[in-house]
Amino acid sequence: MNMIVVCRAARVAGLASLVAHHVTPGSEVAPRIVLAHPGAGMSVPRSSATVMFRYAAGEASDPIDLRTFTVFVDDVDRTSHFRVTADAAWGTIVDAGGNGLKAHGVRARICSIRGLCAEVSANVIVVGESAPQGTKPRPTRRERFIDLFLEAARRLLRP
Repeated sequence: MNMIVVCRAARVAGLASLVAHHVTPGSEVAPRIVLAHPGAGMSVPRSSATVMFRYAAGEASDPIDLRTFTVFVDDVDRTSHFRVTADAAWGTIVDAGGNGLKAHGVRARICSIRGLCAEVSANVIVVGESAPQGTKPRPTRRERFIDLFLEAARRLLRP
């Protein structure tokens, strides 16, 4: 009879412990994730538009599940372009080529083994070449005047 009472008490205590663990607010801490590169207000060149995320577990007893790391750039999945390690992930957000400035919305997410997730969002400015290679920039008014003057001088000096 005592054995049955002890077994029931153990079951009740185990259930009470489980309920208390899940009911206690703030007992679980989500992992942390930050955009480590580029820093705030910085841009990246289009030829190597690489960003880096750093992350850490919120609790030692709830490690990060690296399989849950995802990156979206302008709502397009770019996770396959990233290399993921135990504490960081880095990769390219756009393909090489293109001109001018463009801001890209970058969003990364990672979760813990228990399923607690953290997300970071940022706008990253990518700088392309100012003019396509092989093209000459448009001459200024002064340069056009000098070119016209030199052409007239050449014509006058021809035999």
